[in-house]
Amino acid sequence: IVETVSVGGDTDTNAATCGALLGAAQGRDAIPLRWRETVLACRPAKAAGARHPRPEAYWAHNAMLLAERLASIRSADCRRW
Repeated sequence: IVETVSVGGDTDTNAATCGALLGAAQGRDAIPLRWRETVLACRPAKAAGARHPRPEAYWAHNAMLLAERLASIRSADCRRW
């Protein structure tokens, strides 16, 4: 992830993509705990100094729960989408 981000370009998207692939392939423990805690603790609210705060529905505080729910969906369930 670090090597990919240090190349430049669209670094936040590249990091998110690499992190998602790494987590899917090797599990959440493949992502350093301090990185996971930073993402999960982020509160991009105006009161926290965010210039363009997002609605709480888009915050990452429940990312692990959402990822686990997605991972538990059976392929048959996906065909309905």
